[in-house]
Amino acid sequence: MEEISAIIDASLAQLLDAISSSQPDVHPVYLTTREVAELTKYKKATLEALRAKRQGPPFYRQGFNVRYREDEVREWMERDRE
Repeated sequence: MEEISAIIDASLAQLLDAISSSQPDVHPVYLTTREVAELTKYKKATLEALRAKRQGPPFYRQGFNVRYREDEVREWMERDRE
């Protein structure tokens, strides 16, 4: 009986670790277009053109300010890699 309890506890711990690692970042890092250009090695103008065509990494606009979530930029880079 103790062996089954130990197996259940270990499995539950693994499940909780998997769930916590897949949780979204509580405090995401937001980047400017210039910072994304430095990260991706794209020119700022290229990112602006991609944004105008609704391509490129996801972005957020607040008034005149444009921001990108760092995790989404990195995901976009990995997804579109050949």
